[in-house]
Amino acid sequence: MTTTENNNNDNWLNDCFGNLDQLNKEIEENRLSKKVEAARYQKCGKCNGKGKISHYHYVSGGVCFACDGAGEIYK
Repeated sequence: MTTTENNNNDNWLNDCFGNLDQLNKEIEENRLSKKVEAARYQKCGKCNGKGKISHYHYVSGGVCFACDGAGEIYK
């Protein structure tokens, strides 16, 4: 291999692994932000996290008004 080919290979590897490092960093940040976001919500106590209350099926299809059918409420 010539010096130019070596430099091209090194540049290509640096680009790939540099991008991989950045991607791993972004993935970890995303994972942490999802954990923080999940910690902000809790299971709805009125419908027990189901989003519907079967006993009230005749009112709006039984959708829980406390959580709007999401099954979670903001803490």
